[in-house]
Amino acid sequence: MFNKKNILFYAGFFLMTLLGIICFLLDMPVLLSLLSFLVGVISLAGGEKERKQLTRKEKRVATYERILTEILGEKENLEEDLRQIKKKNEEVQLEKQQKSQRFSNLKRFLERKGIDPAYIVEEYGESLKAPLLVLTHFNYPKHNSEKDAEFIHDNLDRLGSQSLQGATRVIPPRSIDQDIESKSDLESWFENEILGGREDLNYRLELLSLVSLSEVFGRDESREDSNGFGSEIINNIFEEDPVIKTKDLAHLLDETERFSLKDELRKNIILLSIPYASENQLEEIIQNQMEIQNELGDTIQISNTTTDKIDETLSNYNVSNTDELSKGIREEANQAKAILESLE
Repeated sequence: MFNKKNILFYAGFFLMTLLGIICFLLDMPVLLSLLSFLVGVISLAGGEKERKQLTRKEKRVATYERILTEILGEKENLEEDLRQIKKKNEEVQLEKQQKSQRFSNLKRFLERKGIDPAYIVEEYGESLKAPLLVLTHFNYPKHNSEKDAEFIHDNLDRLGSQSLQGATRVIPPRSIDQDIESKSDLESWFENEILGGREDLNYRLELLSLVSLSEVFGRDESREDSNGFGSEIINNIFEEDPVIKTKDLAHLLDETERFSLKDELRKNIILLSIPYASENQLEEIIQNQMEIQNELGDTIQISNTTTDKIDETLSNYNVSNTDELSKGIREEANQAKAILESLE
């Protein structure tokens, strides 16, 4: 609390007071003693003023240090939040890519067997329902914090929502319980799946409805307009949405009479690879199907084979990054075994 200037003021007060006392004791002129005392008081006042200023400065410095520490702490928390958001976005994008790849693989497999994927959806016999919603007033910075706006966007991405135009979105049937019938059930689905059960978010839900994909229609006869708003037609979004359950798909294929599903399930490594293979991996498996199949055996044998053996076999035929693929093939083999039993 003391600096050099502050010490000089107090020293001046001490010396002037001492001089005044000496002058008084030596019977020197009273005026000289009073003058010494006055200078001493002025020095004391100056010292006190300097001390108070120093104290205020130290308090301000302490306050600034505290604020700086809080800012740095908030920055670290914000950076961590951003890292988590980025990680979550990457996971959502990866999941979307995997779903897209799985459907692409399935279409490729069906087309190789001479089956139009649209035929499967058409013959499924159920009217699939998709949520159609217009959701606005939830973006950053006008309506929500960046983190809260990102929270809603992440939930929409997780559900696989697609934008028709602007705030009008359609969510695929696979992302909603097809048994939902009442308005209250639909409201609960929105609150849980899109709002995540939170009540502190700002938004405006202008419309939410379930539409039957068998009763919607879209057409694009417009010329390409690079300056217009980005838009899509519903036919393109849900041309053949992979919403059919694996077991239902198996029974449906079995009834097509276009090929023997039992034979395919019993011995078709391509079919087991569909959910997990990348485009390049599937291509290598297709090119080497007979050799791979001969080494691994039929589906029952694959279900009892170690993932290391599957991994080694795939690697021998130029299939790269086979660790997750091998685990997936074995898992699919076990599921196919159960389906085969149900088809008996």
